Amino acid sequence: MIRLLGVINSDKVNKQNVKFTVSSLESAYRDTWNTGVPSFLNHDHEKPIAWSTIAALHFEPGMVRTANLTHVPENNVEVEIINTKIKEYYHDKVSNFISPYRDKLLNRVKTAVTENYKFNATESASIIDKDLALRIFPEIFETDDKNGLIDVSKLNPIAPGIFEHSGLLLYASPLFRRSFSRLNTLNTPFLRRFFELSTKPGLITRLALDKDMLGLPESLHEVFEFQYWWGPKFTDKLEDIPYGVTCHKSEEKHEFFTDIDRTEFWWHSQDGKQTFECEEVIQRPSLGISDSAYGCRYVHSMIDPASNEPFHLDGAIRFYTEEKILNRWDVDISNSGKDTDYNKIWRLDGSINVSEWKELISHYYRDNMLVGEYLGGIDDKKDFKPELLEADSDKVPISE
Repeated sequence: MIRLLGVINSDKVNKQNVKFTVSSLESAYRDTWNTGVPSFLNHDHEKPIAWSTIAALHFEPGMVRTANLTHVPENNVEVEIINTKIKEYYHDKVSNFISPYRDKLLNRVKTAVTENYKFNATESASIIDKDLALRIFPEIFETDDKNGLIDVSKLNPIAPGIFEHSGLLLYASPLFRRSFSRLNTLNTPFLRRFFELSTKPGLITRLALDKDMLGLPESLHEVFEFQYWWGPKFTDKLEDIPYGVTCHKSEEKHEFFTDIDRTEFWWHSQDGKQTFECEEVIQRPSLGISDSAYGCRYVHSMIDPASNEPFHLDGAIRFYTEEKILNRWDVDISNSGKDTDYNKIWRLDGSINVSEWKELISHYYRDNMLVGEYLGGIDDKKDFKPELLEADSDKVPISE
């Protein structure tokens, strides 16, 4: 078992402008020093890779750090040990969190729940059962949209992608989660901006909801993911972009974390209008769905020839079978056709300025740096390389 000592937190303001108090760091240490927590690849709970314990609180003048010890398995026996600990962790976490809300939640949905239900504790105490939300709130899911998207004016958002209705919580589609798994968080940056724009006059916004999950509002809690990713700055002259396909390829490290082989950007004419399509091409299955489904995020947009600004923008997931993804790997987006399981999950119609358009697309492709790279993003803070802390010879290293 490889053991790695690292720093996971401090009492300084971080890049998300959040500051932890010393008492909160001490509380985290007290709660987990002798048990530990799972470590996941790229915050994806479908990809556990190690087990971490908080080893110490390190005090120096002006700063307190939380040091962790991460145990990385080196063989199949150690992988099985780690996987067993992670299963036990999830069982205990869900059981302990759900316990105060269990009876009220079951009583609230008892008229529609089946024996196949299960509990979830990602953002709130919630219950998952096939078409449960659809059975409890059919009026919410009544829509004239051919893709089943919900007009957001019908919804009461209380957190990004989470809505209160008649004393229960509704959630955005699980296709907004990493690996499309309910173990993972919603794409909060995108959903927050999406709903900010939904209040813009003349803009019609629609969203796909999770038909299978309902939760209790009093159990809602914010989930923080302190992963630094950047907000691009853009130029606005879409009309100057020539038609054709541009491909941005992932570096090996980026592909390892995200499963993304490349991202393709295609400008062409559709119905006499300048049209944009973008699709990322992944290398490994979407484990929240199955081990044989490859879900690729996709965006489609059309440009108003009079204003040279977008008037339509939507996002979807294209699912490929194992056979079809082999063909997709060999062709670009202009030759890939439309033979996929197509799931549209959001849409905007109306006047969208270019900066808003690019911001939404960038947020939709959470974790995919290639999109901002293509759109002309500039990061003022760093060059996307890991920030390594160099040893300072006149200070005692934290390992001592």
